[in-house]
Amino acid sequence: MLGGQAVRTAPAGVEPLPVTRADCDLAEPDHVELMFEKLRPEGVLHAAGFTQVDRAEVAEEVAIRDNVEATVAVAEAARRRGIPMLLASTDYVFDGKSDRPYREDDPPHPLNVYGRTKLDAELAAADAIIVRSAWLYGPHGRHFPGQILALAAQTQELKVVHDQRGSPTSTLVLAPVLWELLLRGEPGVYHAACEGACTWYELARAVLELKGIRGIDVKPCTTAEFPRPAKRPAMSVLDCSKLTAIRGRPLPHWREALAEFLAS
Repeated sequence: MLGGQAVRTAPAGVEPLPVTRADCDLAEPDHVELMFEKLRPEGVLHAAGFTQVDRAEVAEEVAIRDNVEATVAVAEAARRRGIPMLLASTDYVFDGKSDRPYREDDPPHPLNVYGRTKLDAELAAADAIIVRSAWLYGPHGRHFPGQILALAAQTQELKVVHDQRGSPTSTLVLAPVLWELLLRGEPGVYHAACEGACTWYELARAVLELKGIRGIDVKPCTTAEFPRPAKRPAMSVLDCSKLTAIRGRPLPHWREALAEFLAS
């Protein structure tokens, strides 16, 4: 979802060299070394990973391999060549118990396997550019707005969680920011998410409203009423003021970015 969009939004003067799972097993250092020798990149945007949050609870070894071991191999290859690397990370490194948006220097405490493997990936790439985002959706891959539209075509009643809060972020606006940070080349942790915040319930209602879909009864429910294998943080809002100061402007409000995505 994110890597593919980054390839499509490479800035002028940058030649993206996309690598898929079919091209290279990133968890095999020898494979990664051969790939680097072949492509000779000047920088690395590492967006690959195991992102199936619930499945990670029962496939922990696979999640560790894809998220941690792959990041170790890629980071070491980039480090040997002295080239900048950007690692895409997640709000799920936090436990959601904060009463304010999370800053980059807040202590992480993941609640689930996915969050733990992404935190371990961050530690493996501690000298890289680490970009945490949240609640991603975009033109490619599976995501919440797409699921809501699919369900709305099948039923007239939806129950959606109303006690988890975050900032839905479109890859259409996030991908260009990744290039900005990678080309800037300054290591560190950055939070990058759309402005504002909402619950999944509020996001579902916004999706239907912006698409002009009526007649769907959307009812709020609690996380306890909608149990999932992986625990989710109740509060996933990220403080993006560091990135805003660097860029001179924030990412758009989540509702504005959602409207742009749905219109496209």
